[in-house]
Amino acid sequence: MKLHKDNGFNAIRCAHNPPSRDFLEACDRLGMLVIDEAFDMFRMSANPNDYHAYFETHWKYDIEQFITRDRSHPCIIMWSALNEIQERFGLSNGYAICADIAEHIRELDGTRPVTGAMCVAFNGLTDDDLAKVYKSWEEMDELKKQGNVSLQNAYVPYSDEIWAERTEPFVAPLDVVGYNYMDYRYKSDHELFPNRVMLGTESFVNDIVSVWEHVEECPHVIGDFAWTSMDYLGEAGLGMTAYVPQDDTGAKLPPADYPWRTGNCGDLDLCGHGRAHLYLRRIVWGSDETYIFVHNPANYGKRELISQWGYPECAAEWTWNGFEGAPVRVDVYSAAFEVELLINGVSCGRKRAGRENGCIAAFDVKYEPGTIKAVSYGADGAKVSEYELVTAGKAVKLVIELERSEARADGQSLIYADVIVTDEEGRRVPFDDRLIRAEVTGAGRLLAFGSARPATTENYTKGEFTSYFGRCQAIIRTGYEPGKIVLKVSADMLGEAVAEIETVPAPSNECRVF
Repeated sequence: MKLHKDNGFNAIRCAHNPPSRDFLEACDRLGMLVIDEAFDMFRMSANPNDYHAYFETHWKYDIEQFITRDRSHPCIIMWSALNEIQERFGLSNGYAICADIAEHIRELDGTRPVTGAMCVAFNGLTDDDLAKVYKSWEEMDELKKQGNVSLQNAYVPYSDEIWAERTEPFVAPLDVVGYNYMDYRYKSDHELFPNRVMLGTESFVNDIVSVWEHVEECPHVIGDFAWTSMDYLGEAGLGMTAYVPQDDTGAKLPPADYPWRTGNCGDLDLCGHGRAHLYLRRIVWGSDETYIFVHNPANYGKRELISQWGYPECAAEWTWNGFEGAPVRVDVYSAAFEVELLINGVSCGRKRAGRENGCIAAFDVKYEPGTIKAVSYGADGAKVSEYELVTAGKAVKLVIELERSEARADGQSLIYADVIVTDEEGRRVPFDDRLIRAEVTGAGRLLAFGSARPATTENYTKGEFTSYFGRCQAIIRTGYEPGKIVLKVSADMLGEAVAEIETVPAPSNECRVF
């Protein structure tokens, strides 16, 4: 949560079930606002053994446990009753169920608004209506050309035509109506329902600029939540991107087969390191920073296939061994009027950036090792900010970066340690990944060791993992006795690195109330 806070996020939507008590306590302490969510299904099933089998007999009890456990947390600003429920169009008495849940939540806590996240009509309809949705979808050739082969949350004309009328009785009991991937409805639905308060409860990472423009333009829309702020295990390959020859016009995204593991769609990767769209989001939200992201030169000139939740394959790296002299696309992220790009001190020209250009200025250049630098300028010619990348040398050693070097000996405290493959100067070497081994001795234990690699067969609990973009991460848990924790990492040809952590007694008078 601190990573989120440090990067400009001010709220978290828990999807799609209640979080842990410790999660909420962390949000209380950090000042992170929370939408606490209960259900992602009612009676109608998504899978044979999911919650629909218990909903009828347990929903009221579970809501009571959910609200009474969490209602004393100041971080919670809204209760979310649901996400993308199939009954949203009225099947299986859905309208009445939503009203009953909203009423029961208010009986338990009348101080917070009740919300729920809605989506387009890709399920939850009669067979006849769903057939019309599929027929309408099949007529949208552009979706297929772009490689979007999933009907879930895709814009479909017939779905859009029936959505407002069919869902109005369902959302009427809600104080705030959540829109998943439907920012294009903000203005038209406001005309139909002028008193409706709306919230973007999920949005595609590739639509950062346009989505936020809609939020700023519409005073009845109170914010937006990205899917997702951080990568996660599951929905493997959801954010997949692939590259094919330009003349391969029939190509589609491949299936996310084994060993795909993560969703690969987070602003932060699995280890908490920022990906390109995080930095674009920061700029869209108002930062005057400048960033450089370089597309993989191996993909230059190819056709890009991006899933609905995907983003172009690019990295804040200027180390592309083997591509010297090859063409490469360089994107400069900036909200400023224009940017200048320089390679080894030589200007590649200036281009307009800012909102009217999606906060991205794209340059086609030749890769030359050394330094690449971008400088942002205002309309008055004054420098706003700058950013540079430097080519890394040969991998020669491992470096450990500790999140902190002291922690409480309470058996619960965690310490995060990044293990980095570096050159002689300490620069991270991004594309020379190695098998790294980790062990912990002393007053703690190694809880997990791994990388953010989205497709892998490796085990996070084995104590060895292959680096990804030159990084691995160790998560260490303290014991109950004060003392010293020693983390030792090693890799063939890179030697060893050691870091020490002191654990101190936990205050005996500390009282933790949940």
